[in-house]
Amino acid sequence: SALRALGHAPREEVCTAQGYSLDAVVCVEGRTVAVEVDGPSHFVGRTQKLTGASALKRRQLGAFGWTLLVVPYWEWDIQQEEQCKYLQR
Repeated sequence: SALRALGHAPREEVCTAQGYSLDAVVCVEGRTVAVEVDGPSHFVGRTQKLTGASALKRRQLGAFGWTLLVVPYWEWDIQQEEQCKYLQR
């Protein structure tokens, strides 16, 4: 995965104490970061507008203290080298 290529050791499919599932969790410069790759089901129709459930999840994770990196599917359907560049932003 791109996270491993960048030297991280991601924990995948992590369940938070509040019951949310996270795609991956990594430690970056001493901070715990949740990485979510949001597929089409997180958006309304063919738009880039989040569903209410996805927006709520993001707000609540932030309120619980999580640092969240969200990658929408249309930006993730790229080669691993490009994924690494995306994650380094």
